[in-house]
Amino acid sequence: MIYSEVEKIVKRYDSNDPKEVLKEMGVKIIYSPLGGKFAHKTTYKRVPVITIDDSLNDYDERYILAHELAHVVLHKGQSTTFYRSYGFGNVPKIEREANEFATLLLTYGKKYMNRYSILQEEGIPLDMERFL
Repeated sequence: MIYSEVEKIVKRYDSNDPKEVLKEMGVKIIYSPLGGKFAHKTTYKRVPVITIDDSLNDYDERYILAHELAHVVLHKGQSTTFYRSYGFGNVPKIEREANEFATLLLTYGKKYMNRYSILQEEGIPLDMERFL
């Protein structure tokens, strides 16, 4: 199911760049200092708004925007809690789904020799290997 949602997004917007897709979808992105949290999605007057920490590097920002895009696509109308790193076994279902979506989106259509090389190349956390 998640792969098919990724495929729909990539085909509809002709891109797997989360920032570009969010812009095309009309999702507002706000950069702000979040004090150790990475990002969160809220819905204001039925418009999704993503607030993301303004001190992230490009790779982290890209992955986290892909994660938040997943919440926009998969969890419509819900405000999500702040995205954080979770240990194995402690990840809420909607966060696991968003991680899987983000990993599949950023690796969509890419050829790779092994799972870890594509994760490193795309700046995706190595523990997301299980979604490839």
